[in-house]
Amino acid sequence: MVLGKKQPLVIMEAKWLLLESIQIFIQAQTLELVGQQENLQDIGLVLLVVVMAQNLLRHIVEAKYIQAQIAGFLGQPEKATETGVA
Repeated sequence: MVLGKKQPLVIMEAKWLLLESIQIFIQAQTLELVGQQENLQDIGLVLLVVVMAQNLLRHIVEAKYIQAQIAGFLGQPEKATETGVA
């Protein structure tokens, strides 16, 4: 990350979801060690939802990147920078 450069909101959300999934994974490992098997299913479902959300965010980032590329090709640099990718 470059200091002083604002990150796109989508990138920040993706990083946040990644941190949440790591936290949930560690929590699941801890529960497994403690022997609370009944809670592992719930955590597994939450982790699945987080992974699905990460995949959705990845597709959004890819779409924003393509949108910025198209705007650049069309000679509309202001729209390219609106996406926060260019």
